[in-house]
Amino acid sequence: MLLLLFTCDGLADSQTPEQVKKFPIPYYTSSYSQKCQTFGYARILCMQPTVSNAHIAALKKVVSVLNEHQIPYQITGGFAGNIYGSLWPPHDIDLEVSAREMPLLAGLFANHITQPLHHFINDEFDLWLITLDIHGIEIDINQAEECYLINKGGQKQLLCTDLSTAEVRDFMGIKVSVQPLEQLIAYKKTIGRVADVADLSAIHPHKRP
Repeated sequence: MLLLLFTCDGLADSQTPEQVKKFPIPYYTSSYSQKCQTFGYARILCMQPTVSNAHIAALKKVVSVLNEHQIPYQITGGFAGNIYGSLWPPHDIDLEVSAREMPLLAGLFANHITQPLHHFINDEFDLWLITLDIHGIEIDINQAEECYLINKGGQKQLLCTDLSTAEVRDFMGIKVSVQPLEQLIAYKKTIGRVADVADLSAIHPHKRP
């Protein structure tokens, strides 16, 4: 259970008990520092989403290797949503790099590869990727080129990715390159992830479902 403290402008954060309301919000933990978001006249104190130590260690490992070898990348998918502040629980970590970097990546992460470069197709994606296991966390690195989204009607749409537009964010003390939020929302809409779109649109005030 997470305590949310609502306060109006001009009032202190700690007022009468009537101002404190309890809301059951899953996937949050008090193990991370609080952050404050402003919604109109009310301020809501909330916690960062639950991200395991293994996720942080895996992220740190991957990002350090990519930076060391000056490989442009961007984090996408659910973990990108976590970086922007979404509430969903993280599972794997998805990244994109240029196709020309894939052979180098295969060598750099040879001891962590669970699936070498392969053609992955499901109901939502048609792309090429390498799958790693780092600290027990699955890392999917797909090539930005020849990457297609599949909408609910079964139609394929080429995802034109420009890695130079990635945003640099600080996440748990790690500087990471992440897919711009507008692009993340757009691709979630294409594949029909309604709940994800609603969650991300709430973060971005100018993007509503």
